[in-house]
Amino acid sequence: MRVEINNSGNGTKSSSKTKRQYFLTAEAILKYLLGTSERISTMIMCKEPDTDLMTTDYELYQAFGSIKKYDGLAHAKVVKLFENVDVISHRKENGEEKKILTHERVEELRKHALEDGKNE
Repeated sequence: MRVEINNSGNGTKSSSKTKRQYFLTAEAILKYLLGTSERISTMIMCKEPDTDLMTTDYELYQAFGSIKKYDGLAHAKVVKLFENVDVISHRKENGEEKKILTHERVEELRKHALEDGKNE
């Protein structure tokens, strides 16, 4: 699971205005939405001012497309996600179209999101 893509703060005085940047993958977003990762939930719910959280519309598409009716998705979590995470265009960022979300990809994402936090 990729959560951090660029941790540019190196602790020196000259970089004190540099923010840490984290990219949230579909798997990380799904873990947040399902409440299976305390670390990711805290990162999003209690976003620090010196941190930038970002994702793409494609990662959101995969995460939301992997939610099942019985998951009981909380409206407040969705609101907080959009409040604290910057969403960029997959097409503009990567220069390619979004792939169709398959049942296999949904099962893969759910399998990883529902694991017991082994990779945290």
